[in-house]
Amino acid sequence: MSPLYRTNAAWPAAKGAIRRVALLPPLVTVYEEQVQYTLQVLVPMDDWSRAAAGSLRDAFRAELPAAQLALSEIQGEEPEIGDMEDLFSAVDLSIRRHVYGEMDEEFPERARALDYSLGSAAGLMDRQGIDAVWIVAGTNLVPTVGAQVRDAIDLLMEIAAALGGRATLSTRLEKLDFRAALVGKDGDILFFCVIHGLDVPSAEPAARAGEVRTREVRTGEVRRDLRDPEFARRVVRKVLAEYEKASAP
Repeated sequence: MSPLYRTNAAWPAAKGAIRRVALLPPLVTVYEEQVQYTLQVLVPMDDWSRAAAGSLRDAFRAELPAAQLALSEIQGEEPEIGDMEDLFSAVDLSIRRHVYGEMDEEFPERARALDYSLGSAAGLMDRQGIDAVWIVAGTNLVPTVGAQVRDAIDLLMEIAAALGGRATLSTRLEKLDFRAALVGKDGDILFFCVIHGLDVPSAEPAARAGEVRTREVRTGEVRRDLRDPEFARRVVRKVLAEYEKASAP
């Protein structure tokens, strides 16, 4: 199985110097997934998106120390932030098409290491006293009861077709498509990770050494809703688990 992350060629030399990071405002959109006259309809929900962004900020704040990273809040107005996020929106699509091959356009020579830059960010990072910034983006579909029923029926039909030796095209939509990038001072994307809903563990992993967890753990199906603080933390924890894999000697 291919790893969920990719790294830049400069990553081995750069990773040891990254200690203090910042998180740019999360670029996430939450949709309500509806079924209208047998058609799937996605309705963007601004309030839900703002709530999801808040949950993700809190999750990064809570989880980064376990990855040996200190979170620094951006102070004051920094015009470079808007420029970096605008560039990331274009670069994000290119990485997914050409590096991850999501649209059958994988370039093997580029898949081995990231080769994308958002332009120098040294001024911003020096002023803020940080070594790198996290940029996160994604979409999250929250199905209505009707959409959940349709998904369940589609799943049963897929299982029945598979048992009968027949192929069937799934109409179920991906509920979570989440990307996280770590950007260095020169603007290079050093680390990039793609997380989907099924990549997020449904059970709480064992506590790390010295970490005490007192929250109750839900059992059963994961509620794949980034507004849920527990799910947001699981998503961020998965990203950081991939980061730690990439950082290993």
